[in-house]
Amino acid sequence: MVIDKGDFWKKYNTVQPFLKATIDESPQKENLVSPEDAEEIDEADYCIQCGNCYYSCPAVNVNPDYLGPAALALTYRFNADVRDEGKRDRLDTVNHIGSGIWDCVKCFECAEACPKELDPIGKITKLHQQTFQEGMAADNVAVRHAVGFKPSIAKHGLLDEGELVRYSEGNIGVLKHVPVAIKMFKKGKIVMPWNMPKSKNMDEITKLVEIASTVKFKGK
Repeated sequence: MVIDKGDFWKKYNTVQPFLKATIDESPQKENLVSPEDAEEIDEADYCIQCGNCYYSCPAVNVNPDYLGPAALALTYRFNADVRDEGKRDRLDTVNHIGSGIWDCVKCFECAEACPKELDPIGKITKLHQQTFQEGMAADNVAVRHAVGFKPSIAKHGLLDEGELVRYSEGNIGVLKHVPVAIKMFKKGKIVMPWNMPKSKNMDEITKLVEIASTVKFKGK
């Protein structure tokens, strides 16, 4: 059986899947990469472009514009290469709501499907980190949703789902979720803000949050 992978290869080409660098056309020595720098690629160069992760991705299934885990893992492969000069161009390509890294639903289906065990979702998460490091994370609902975990964990040591919605979508945005929130409250899935519990060892959790916070988000 042969399948049509035209959509797969179109998205593959969209992310500039090649090394972009200024090179000496007549080099006198090899352009060596240290083992430490090679490890940063995180085996993304081992991808065989089989498409398993792409066609198992539910986000691709419902959103034909989504680039998918294979193309995004490939983006990371070159962005993590110390010889490459195209990081910001690629990040600009994958940094849009509707098609890029913020539309990953974190279901881990791609990781389960990968025959090489390359963890595409882990590469997508690292692309999130690169957008913050490069100061390219936009102040939109998807980015605020990602950032919103930090203040909740820092305050409670637990995820306050109601506050995460408010942080992401604003006070007005919360209103459309009220019917669902009421159902969740009745099922004991959420609590009122004044009843939000706190984890033990909050001092340790606070220190871990501070250590992990290596870049700042300009929107908040």
